[in-house]
Amino acid sequence: MKIRHLAIFTVLAAQMLVQCPPACADVNPGPCAEKRQQLKTYLEKARATGFGTGPYDDALEKIEYDVKNGVAEAEIESQINRLTKALREQVQNRKTIKASGVGMASTDPATLKKLKKSKQQIPVSQLESYMLTLVNNHRKENGIPTLGTDGTLARCAREHADDMIKRKFFDHTNPDGLDGFKRAQKAGFKKGVRENIGKTAMGGNGILEVEAADARLMLSPGHKANILDPELKVVGIGIAYDPVTWQLRVCQMFGK
Repeated sequence: MKIRHLAIFTVLAAQMLVQCPPACADVNPGPCAEKRQQLKTYLEKARATGFGTGPYDDALEKIEYDVKNGVAEAEIESQINRLTKALREQVQNRKTIKASGVGMASTDPATLKKLKKSKQQIPVSQLESYMLTLVNNHRKENGIPTLGTDGTLARCAREHADDMIKRKFFDHTNPDGLDGFKRAQKAGFKKGVRENIGKTAMGGNGILEVEAADARLMLSPGHKANILDPELKVVGIGIAYDPVTWQLRVCQMFGK
């Protein structure tokens, strides 16, 4: 996404639900019609900038379905609030990636060299941005369109990476019996997902560990297939440090 597009989208997010335009025939008459119309207009403008809105379009479609079927106003408003929150998180996720110096590391050897020598622990948000750069570089090298980011998947991936550290397991299925698909659905991502997980045997400031995890994933046929699947359009990347060893746990969640 170009910076000017991000700026437009950020302004839209800041204005969301502040002043709603009058309801029109685009949405079903009924509860919260003005807010639903404003969301529809917002998504249309976001989509025009190149922002992936698929899951949000689906969520709004469900809201419209529920309105037609007489679901109570309180539930409709609750769904709108959840959708609005998810959209704002997605905007923040995009802003973080744009602002991160590590996100440009692959095209800036001097910056990357400096980071590798640093004795400071690199924030996980920057490591996640760097891993996104590596993943998209693999796709570019193979003539495959790069992945956009999805805030819901990013949050879900970070939570799983953290959980693997906290509860000391390494698996797609957590101790509660939830695999990647079920965790994504619970978080609000209703489409199918593919998931890669990884870990490092060494512990450092994070940069070399991300590169090692990326290399191991690309050596695994199944993980590599997910990274290079042209049908997949968005990704959420989560990384967590082991507080004792500084080793990493990585979770990549891909969606259409």
